[in-house]
Amino acid sequence: MTRGVIFTLVLLTLLLLTFSVRSSVSMTPVTCSAPLSALGQPSHLTCFFQRDLHASNKQIMVVRHSFGAPNDDLGKDVLTCTRRVHSDALQCKAKDGYIFDGEISDRLTLQIPTATNDTAGQYLCHVIPPDGCIAYPCSLAVYENQEMFPPQSEPNQKQDTISLTTILFIINVCLVPILASCVMLIFRYRLR
Repeated sequence: MTRGVIFTLVLLTLLLLTFSVRSSVSMTPVTCSAPLSALGQPSHLTCFFQRDLHASNKQIMVVRHSFGAPNDDLGKDVLTCTRRVHSDALQCKAKDGYIFDGEISDRLTLQIPTATNDTAGQYLCHVIPPDGCIAYPCSLAVYENQEMFPPQSEPNQKQDTISLTTILFIINVCLVPILASCVMLIFRYRLR
């Protein structure tokens, strides 16, 4: 094997690995989770981010859309976190009916002291600027009869991250040998 072929294979491998890392960063989901809540009882909403946002210069907004609202409904901000000038910490303000303890990492939890029809709806956790973050909604549904539904547990958000990482690893493991074989065949054909 010539040095040129080896160099080309190494270069292609590095390019593929760089592309896969960039593509995983550009498709970062921001998700949320809210349990099915009994009317008049406490509830909560948890936003999940793919990295710790406490020390970042991002802003965070949690927006609620009413069930059955028109598509052009912009929703209502229930939590806004902004970074003040010359400050290292995010300053957060929750609307009435919501309590935020100020803890931000790769997640934040918004407490709802009393679940009502006014707190029910679709929620979105936004990161600003988004930098490729895609916000997926979650629903906070409120029911009147507590015996109708058992308590729900939170989904395992780390499992989603692991599955995305696993998929990217499998793609890299499969694509690198295939591309390397194609490059080798092209060079062999050209050398003949």
